[in-house]
Amino acid sequence: ADMPSIDKIGVGATKVTGTGVAGAAVRVTLPDGTKRTVPVDSNGKWELTLKKPLNHEEEVTAFQIENEKKFSWSTSERAKTDADRTQIYYPEVTKVENPDQLSQEEKEHVKTVVETNNTLLPGTTIDVADNGDVTITYPDNSVSTLSKENIIEKRTTADKTTPNKPEKTVVTDADQLTRDEKDQVAIEIGKANPDLPAGTSVRVADNGDVTITYPDGSENVVEKEDTVTK
Repeated sequence: ADMPSIDKIGVGATKVTGTGVAGAAVRVTLPDGTKRTVPVDSNGKWELTLKKPLNHEEEVTAFQIENEKKFSWSTSERAKTDADRTQIYYPEVTKVENPDQLSQEEKEHVKTVVETNNTLLPGTTIDVADNGDVTITYPDNSVSTLSKENIIEKRTTADKTTPNKPEKTVVTDADQLTRDEKDQVAIEIGKANPDLPAGTSVRVADNGDVTITYPDGSENVVEKEDTVTK
């Protein structure tokens, strides 16, 4: 026979509801072991009012009876918070200027990416702290916290820099540049990008690809197509 169902139960619930076979009854076992029997109405619905609100993770079990006989498997449901029930996915990391003090715009951006990445209950609020920690507060006041480590990272020099393309260096063999040709490529990169920060290094590969490494360790690459010609 059909199993009865129990609707999702919020923490602090004072009523348990569900569905069953119309005309049968449902026997409900409460967390303290008390058993209560309630009729299933003609629409296949039943409901039980509780004497005391349910605590977090307390369990309610039900099975169906007809003519005083049990005729279904038991089904059960625990009291859950909105936070328990909501699966949270981390969004793509947001690059920020100063990880200890996000700008209003950066906070708004974090909030938006968290919202678009998740299906949140109506009435849920998202708060982004100065350091990028995110607090999600649900309609029942339960909370999920997302730690800044997975939300933000500092914008590097490479993130902020698009190197200008140099004047192309003419080379004999585009797969194997000579020392002089590599030096020439590096000089042209320097000419095209006079404002590279002090301490930036330029490395030219055998094929003419250029890796620009900034003092903070971040890198930009200028492809060989833009640096050499035969």
